[in-house]
Amino acid sequence: MNKHMRKALDHLWGPTGSVILHIIIVILLVNCLVIRDTGADAEVEITIREMEVIDIKDTPDIIKDIEDIDDMDDIERPRLEKEPAPDPSRFAKPEIEEDYSSLDIKSDFEGPLLLKDLFAGRTASERAEMLDRYSYKWGDVTEPAVLKALEWLKKHQIKEGDNAGSWDPGHGGHDKHVALAGLGLLAFLAHGETTGSEQFGETVLRSIEFLQRVQQDNGAFCALNQHGVYAHAIATYAISEAFALTRIPPLKDNMDRAVERIIAGQQPGGGWNYHYAAGARRDTSVASWQIQALKAAMMSGSDVPGIDAALKKAAYDLKSSYIAENQAFSYASGGASQCSTSMGVLCLQLIGFGRDDVVHCALDNLEDEKCSWSSSEQWAMYKWYYLSQAKFHSGGNGWKEWNSQFAPEFVNNQKSDGHWEPPVSDKGGHGDSAYGKAFPTALGALTLQVYYRILPTYKEQAVDKIEIDVDEIEDGVGVRII
Repeated sequence: MNKHMRKALDHLWGPTGSVILHIIIVILLVNCLVIRDTGADAEVEITIREMEVIDIKDTPDIIKDIEDIDDMDDIERPRLEKEPAPDPSRFAKPEIEEDYSSLDIKSDFEGPLLLKDLFAGRTASERAEMLDRYSYKWGDVTEPAVLKALEWLKKHQIKEGDNAGSWDPGHGGHDKHVALAGLGLLAFLAHGETTGSEQFGETVLRSIEFLQRVQQDNGAFCALNQHGVYAHAIATYAISEAFALTRIPPLKDNMDRAVERIIAGQQPGGGWNYHYAAGARRDTSVASWQIQALKAAMMSGSDVPGIDAALKKAAYDLKSSYIAENQAFSYASGGASQCSTSMGVLCLQLIGFGRDDVVHCALDNLEDEKCSWSSSEQWAMYKWYYLSQAKFHSGGNGWKEWNSQFAPEFVNNQKSDGHWEPPVSDKGGHGDSAYGKAFPTALGALTLQVYYRILPTYKEQAVDKIEIDVDEIEDGVGVRII
């Protein structure tokens, strides 16, 4: 090879060799990045076997040793005897935490208004919770008794005619039909039954329609005679709770007009009397129903002027009827009784004076009261209706002891068809039997509903100190809230 050819090859090899070298490097890199096929896909072997059925005789010994579960009927229930139930350490006085400041009582009620916490105990789940919390197992036997009573009231309600929606008072006039329609309606409402209830809806509706039908232009549900002032207040109470639970718009007008009549009938001294008379006589029994009705209306959204002032004046009247040496509230202008004392305690609790000294002293006086069908006075069930609520509100040992008495006594003395007859001493058309069988039956149901029937009207609310100006007037005093 001559010198010129060697020189040409040297010049050519430089760039060519570089290109060849780079091609080799690229091939090696690609070769390293290639994902090689590993061969055939992996196979999964599935074996299907039939389920093996084991004969019960082949069950392991450890299972054979398990004892059979007892029948539910063997679960221990509260004893229906008159001795106290075991002391429930978990029992506590009902807590009062409701705040009603957000309730819009001036709305047009065009739709349902949620009254959360106002009606605790008026639904099945809440009722069960409160029975468990406050009855200490007595609810296992009292609640079936309540349902039997409601079934009896449903069956015996008058279905046709002018008094359709009420119950037969046995004898007496229109005012007794009004009172029974209101009292029976309260028993259903206390159980959360409304016009929409599947089981009792028609019964509730008939009672509401009866009360709407008989209300007069002046707001009264009947003639406001000696018995009529009771009947009017009971009907007002029932219509107020019916409005609160159903929010049926026309019921608000029925409620407000009835409330106006009660306020107009209040005496200057804060009490009430037969015929809504303004004389010197005042009556704790009459006043107790007016107070319950006003409290129910206020909590249900009535915006009639003067409800709050009327209740505060009523508190003054009740306190003025307290007899310190007897630790009791008088019935009228004269002597006191355990029945009128129970009324005075409950009504002051409702108004907001549950911690007042006179209430504590009166409760001490009621400490030894007994619930017994074999030895009782007239109007015993009427007294027990108030006493059960008063003791429930006060809580503590007084309530626990009373609870273990009245619950089994009421259950044991309920008739097999669901109604109650008053104690022996009341038979003969007097006392609790004066209004037929419906009156003691409704009272019995309401008394056994005390565990959950604390709202809307049965929650004690603390009130500010009341400043009262007392003026001397003819036939008594006049009370003015400052």
